[in-house]
Amino acid sequence: MNPADVVALFGDDKILSFDLELTRDEKLRHLGALLADRELNLKGPQDLSIKALNALAQGAEVILGHNILYFDLPWLAKQAVRPQLLLEKPVIDTLYLSPLAFPKNPYHRLVKDYKLVRDTLNDPVADARLALQIFSEQLIALQALPLSQLQLYQYLFDQGVMAQFNTQGLSLVFARLTGRPPVRVSELPTLIKSIAHEKACPKQLNRVIGDALRQPMLLLPLAYACAWLPVSGGNSVLPPWIWRRFPQTAEIIHTIRERHCGHADCSYCQENHDARRHLQRIFELDNFHGVRDD
Repeated sequence: MNPADVVALFGDDKILSFDLELTRDEKLRHLGALLADRELNLKGPQDLSIKALNALAQGAEVILGHNILYFDLPWLAKQAVRPQLLLEKPVIDTLYLSPLAFPKNPYHRLVKDYKLVRDTLNDPVADARLALQIFSEQLIALQALPLSQLQLYQYLFDQGVMAQFNTQGLSLVFARLTGRPPVRVSELPTLIKSIAHEKACPKQLNRVIGDALRQPMLLLPLAYACAWLPVSGGNSVLPPWIWRRFPQTAEIIHTIRERHCGHADCSYCQENHDARRHLQRIFELDNFHGVRDD
C-alpha cells in the first residue's frame, strides 16, 4: 500500500491539521492550519484567528496534530471564544501513534520525544504539514502489523480512558485499518497473549489484563506495554513522555516481565528468574561459590 492509498482511508480533503504557537503568558502568537488546498497562516487578533480555525473545521472529518491532546486543544478549550466545531471532532494525535507504529525506534525522524523536529523555525503551518507527513508514514507502518495487533489497539483506544481527553479519533485510525467493528471483550486476553508470547509471564499477564478490564485508565498504558513487548530485549526504549503521562506502563512491564509469579510450572519465570539457570547458561557453573545443594 502506497502513501496515497493509506491516507485515502480518511481522505486528504477531510483531515484538518493544525498547530499553535503561544507566548510565554499563553497568548496566541501564531496559528497554522491545513485542510486540503486551504491554508490558515494567522498572527492575530486571537479571537478572530480562533474563529477562522473553527470555520475551517466545519469541512473536516478529523482533526490532526502533534501533541495537540496535551497542549493545543486544552488551551483552545479554555478560551472565551471556543472553536466548538473543532473541539467536537475526532482527534488524531500523531504523538500517541508513534510508539505503536515504530516500537523499535519510537523517535520518528521528525519527532524528538514529544516535540517536532522543525525544518523551519517557529512556523505552525510547516508543523501542520509535518504532522500530515508523520501521519502518512505511521499509517504505512501500522498497516504492516498483524490484524490481531491492530484489533487490540482498536479495542484499547476505543474503551480506554485518558484524563480530560477523548481517544475516539485514535480508535478510528485502527477501525479504518482493520475495516471491522471492535472485538468483544472476551477476545481481548487472546489478542494480548498472542503479542506477549514468550515475552511475559502468562500468569502475571492474566492479573494485569483483569486489572485493566476493571480500571479503564489502565487500558492505554497496556496498549503501550503491548507495543513494546515484541521488541523487548533489544535496544528499544519507550519515550520519556509515556512514563510521564502513563506511569502505569512501567508498572505493567515490571509486573509481567520482572516479577516472579511463584508458580513452579511457569516456563517464563523459570527461564528468566532462576539465578542458577543463568549461572549455568552464562558462566557454565553449576552453583554459586559456597552454596550447597543440600
